[in-house]
Amino acid sequence: SGGGADWNPDRGTLGTLSSAAAVNLVASNFAKWQAVPTAALTITNGGQLPVDVTAANLNSYVGVCGDGLSPIVFDTDGSITDALLGSGASNSILGFAGPECGTFTPPTITEASAVLNGKFIDGIQSGSNPEITVAQFGAVFLHEFGHYLDLDHSQINLLEAFDGNPANDDTIATMFPILINGTEAATLARDDEVSISTLYPTGAFASAYGRITGQILRSDGTTPFQGAYVIARNVADPRHDAIGYASGALDTGSLPALQGFF
Repeated sequence: SGGGADWNPDRGTLGTLSSAAAVNLVASNFAKWQAVPTAALTITNGGQLPVDVTAANLNSYVGVCGDGLSPIVFDTDGSITDALLGSGASNSILGFAGPECGTFTPPTITEASAVLNGKFIDGIQSGSNPEITVAQFGAVFLHEFGHYLDLDHSQINLLEAFDGNPANDDTIATMFPILINGTEAATLARDDEVSISTLYPTGAFASAYGRITGQILRSDGTTPFQGAYVIARNVADPRHDAIGYASGALDTGSLPALQGFF
């Protein structure tokens, strides 16, 4: 049935969105990851959480491994974000997500969670309460569900991300760490599609596409260099068709051969 954890939506509202509307937005954005043709993903709604998660009961649902739940928490007013990440965090953090537990053998994520900050879509615009459109917030859903499925951030096309020109924002990956353009980030870029396919490959992905591998070394020619961002670009379309990888990303300290590896 492919990879990924099923999800359990919150019972509350999300800013101006009703619970039902928020759940629909969750489903439609998980569907975008599932639609990547080279990724084997089946992610379904596993049923609502038993309660409306709030700052008062969040520790019973967020970060809990082994309860059989993968919560999608609707932080309707930012209070959960502030409780978890510190007072004022809800003014700048649109959401956060990631796996909660799994197994190494086989490598499977069994539970995950996401918190979506509805303060950004509560209809109030002020210095301490920023606002984006619901359509733009859909890109936040898509980005956080990438983390939910164990993707890290992408650094593809920093130039376009910070040049202030919205005309080229379609080159920026959805998994870029900052929401630059919610309209463009609502569609997956090539780097997003390749990254999710690497984690959850179809048979065709492994057999029909090649890969570039190597090791980044320091100037002494022998010491591995961790954290260099290696980018492969299609010379025919170098900005849109680009794939990045941080050297040594697979290194856990136990296999020296993975240090500096890409």
